[in-house]
Order: sequence, then C-alpha cells, then structure tokens
Amino acid sequence: MDAQQNLTEEQKAMVEAYCHGIDEFLVSFKESRKLEAFTLIDDCNILDKIYPLKTGDAKSAIIKYLVSYDEIFEIFTLVWKSLVHENIPYFLDSETLLGLAVSITNLIDCSDEFAYAFGEKGLLTMVIRDLQTNLGDGHIHHVLNIIYNCCRRIPENRVMCREFVVTLQEYSQSKNSEIQAHAFLALSFIVDKSEIHKISLNEPCLKFLLLALKSAMSEPDGRSRVGSYSTLEVLQGLNQLAINDCNKLLIVKLGGIDVLERILMEEGSNDEEKLWAARGIWQLAFKEENKVNIHQRSKLLKTLKKIRETTENCDVKDACSGALFVINDVFDIDEEFKGHTPTRGDRGPSSVKREDSPGHVEGHIMISYQHASQERMLQVKRHLEESEYNVWMDVDKMKGDILDSMAKAVQGASVVLVCMSHKFKESQNCRTGENK
Repeated sequence: MDAQQNLTEEQKAMVEAYCHGIDEFLVSFKESRKLEAFTLIDDCNILDKIYPLKTGDAKSAIIKYLVSYDEIFEIFTLVWKSLVHENIPYFLDSETLLGLAVSITNLIDCSDEFAYAFGEKGLLTMVIRDLQTNLGDGHIHHVLNIIYNCCRRIPENRVMCREFVVTLQEYSQSKNSEIQAHAFLALSFIVDKSEIHKISLNEPCLKFLLLALKSAMSEPDGRSRVGSYSTLEVLQGLNQLAINDCNKLLIVKLGGIDVLERILMEEGSNDEEKLWAARGIWQLAFKEENKVNIHQRSKLLKTLKKIRETTENCDVKDACSGALFVINDVFDIDEEFKGHTPTRGDRGPSSVKREDSPGHVEGHIMISYQHASQERMLQVKRHLEESEYNVWMDVDKMKGDILDSMAKAVQGASVVLVCMSHKFKESQNCRTGENK
C-alpha cells in the first residue's frame, strides 16, 4: 500500500492488523449481501476502533483500505433504508442498526477520502432526499451532521447539495436549536455569494454553537457534550458562517472573540485549532465595527504576534499575519507613491510593458488566484511575459510578509488579473488582497 510508505514498522503492523479486521468484518457480508451477516455484531466492531485513532498516516492508510471496498457503502445503504423505512429484520434491533450507521458515518468526520466516496457513490444524495420525507428528530440530526461534514471537507459535495438549499433552509427555522445549528452549518458551505442572507443566524442558535464550542474545549476528547461537535467542527463552521456580515456582528456581540482568544492562548490548543481561531479573528475583522473592537484588545494582538513569530506551522503563521494585517490596516494606499516624480521615460503606474531604463518605476500586471489554479496561471504568466509584459505573481515575487507583499503588488499594479473560481471566493488571502 502506497499510504504505508512513511510509516514506522510498528505503525505498519498496526495498519495490517486493522486491515485484517476489516477483511473479517466484511467477509460474511460479501457472501450474502444481506443484513443477516451482522447478527453477531457487537459494540466493539472494527469501525468503532478506527474512529478514535490518532489522526495521522496510519489512520489514513486504514481508512483508505476501507474505502477501497464498495461493500462498506452497500452496508450503509441497507442499514439506512431499513432504519428510515422501519423495515428492520426480526433478528436485528434498531439500536444495533443505528450504531452501525453511526460507526460508518463517523468516518466522514475524520477523512476526506471517506467523505468524497460517500458523495461520489450517491449516498449523500440518498440521505438528503430522505430529509424531504417525514423523518424523526434523531434521523434529522444524523442526516444534517452527515451533510455538514461532507460539505465541510469536500467542495464537490457542496455542488451536489445545491438543489437542496430550500430544504435545508426549512430546517434552519426549526424550533430545535440543535437542528437549526446543523442546518445553518451545512448551508454555510453550500450557498453562493448571492445567497449569503440565507445563513443569517438568530441569537439562540449562535448561543447554542458558542456553548457547544466551550463544551468541546473543556472535554478531554475535544468533543462537545452539546451537539456532539468537535472543537474543530464548530470553529470551521463559525468561520464559514461569519462570511455573512450580520453574523460577524452577532458573533462579536455574543462573546465569540473571547472564545477564539482563549483557544489561541491555551497551550492545550493544537495547531489546527489555532489556525481556525486565527482565521476566525481574520474573518470577523473584515467588518469595520469589529475591527475597532479587536484593535482595542491588546492581549489578543500580542498573542497573534507571538504565535506568528514563534510557530513553525506556515498556515498558522499566515492566518495570524492576515488577521493582524486587516486589524491594523497597515498599508496606506497613497504611501507607496508619495513623493514619486516620474523620471524621463517613466510612464508611471499605467505602464505594464517592460522598461530597462535605469531608475524606471514600472507598473505591472498582477495575477491574483487561489493556489488550486496555480498551474494554469503560470501558463498565463509565461504567455504574457513572452509578449514583453511585466508580470507580478507570488511564486517568484514574495519575500518577507506575504500579505504586505500582496498589498504592495496591488497598489503598484496597472492591471490586476483575477482568476475567479469558487475556491478563490472562499480564500481569506484573496479577500484581503481585494480589500486593499
């Protein structure tokens, strides 16, 4: 298995043991393709053992092996249909079947590969369609959580869910705070820019999410006893919901910044949690009223600076830099060109053609894009340079502070060429550049 190349011998042995357990788990089902294969299932089945494993290469290799079997998805389909249509075989009880369904869908929460397969094989569409029927609250919770985790992890799954926005909106108006929260979290990853108003939170729902976040932070396993969310799930969800400007204000009003600050300051927070807490601050700071509020929090600003200077994680460093950049408005649009008098042959900022004359201050074409589009934009860059245009692109122009370099590039550009994509619209780096 390619996924095992970087594993230690001990990890390889563990992976092999788990893969053997998966084979044993599926062998009876492969023969019958019926639920009778699970008459002897117990609470300690192999799926329950995979989920709590520490995130890393070994766990990824195990889940990759499981995903290679179509049978695991056939099992979920049979189990789900039996539960939803209350067509449970006499030799199995609903609690056993529900436990098996949860064991399978829990893996969506910890694996992009599993979440992608769940959508690609049609299971995501299947469970969403069942939302349009008369499901009980327990099944509604389960489906909404599946949708959220599938869409949180995999952009392709968001496209599949677009046709169900109206259905999810209906659930976002539920009287049940947990159902509301699930629905809003799912919607936040599905709606496009023109539909941001559809994720406007109410106070009870946001209070529920903040309570869930605090609960998760206080639990040893990092999973809330309110709504069963992990710390990371809530952080990512709040960051996405904060795209809505009304939500930005409400999050700050209800004390969301205090919680994010606590995550950044606590030694027990891991890099991924700090990353999303910093991104949350960054997102909230795009609202001017929030920016003023955050700017007055000296302890938070010192924490962001300290993390930026000490962390070895590039993503965390970038998020802290981005937050500080927006909060402080460090770059004055006019400062870059104050006092500049065009020299002979200098056509000023409007010039985009190359000039080799000494002292020439030239404009340029700045290429703004999201990293997933880099290969294509490098082709564009080469084409422009062959036509003797002066091109600025981050791959060979950035030195020092990334966002400061980007801001200067925007202000010095005669033309900004934007490679628009869905991922570009979601990128906080790109939005920061736009605002400057």
